[in-house]
Amino acid sequence: MQLLPTFEYREHIVFMFDDEVHELHFPSPWLKQHPTTYRRSRRNGRIDDVQIVNAYDESFARELKHFHACITEGAECRTPPEAARLDIDVLTKMFHLSR
Repeated sequence: MQLLPTFEYREHIVFMFDDEVHELHFPSPWLKQHPTTYRRSRRNGRIDDVQIVNAYDESFARELKHFHACITEGAECRTPPEAARLDIDVLTKMFHLSR
């Protein structure tokens, strides 16, 4: 989500399964020293077993490097055009529904 008047940008993805939850939080690409955070939660007996990893390796830079390798070296694209079309369609529908 991006709210330009407040300078807020967040990308948060959550996958919920029967026995565990996986979350990925991307900070704004303009905040260079903020980590990408991965959180995994699952039941372990009578306790909630939570693992949190903060990665300072810039995810947006890695994405651009991979895109560059696809073009210049013929690397196989992790997100083929068909998947990108679906992503754009979903994001466009979400945007229109938010208005």
